[in-house]
Amino acid sequence: MPAFPVDIQGSTVSDGRTVPDTAWTGFTCPQDLTGRPAMSVPAGFTRDGLPVGLQITGRHLADGQVLCVAAAFEGAAPWAGRWPGDPA
Repeated sequence: MPAFPVDIQGSTVSDGRTVPDTAWTGFTCPQDLTGRPAMSVPAGFTRDGLPVGLQITGRHLADGQVLCVAAAFEGAAPWAGRWPGDPA
C-alpha cells in the first residue's frame, strides 16, 4: 500500500474494496498494547514513485533483534539513497 496523503488518517480503498479510514490503526495497536518492539523501514517505491514501508515486529523485549533485522534489510536495499520523485 503506498503512502497516504498527509491530510488523511488512512486510505478508504484497499485492493478495490472500501474500508474505514480507521482500519489502519490495527497494524500498530497490538505492538503498543503488548510492549512488543516494532519499527518501520523504507521498502522501496510504487510505480508512481511513492514510498512504501515495511513494519518489523519482534518478541516482547527483543528490541535488539528488531534493530538487527532492520539494519540487515536496509543494508540489502537497492533503493538506498533514492528519494520520492527521483527517476527510477
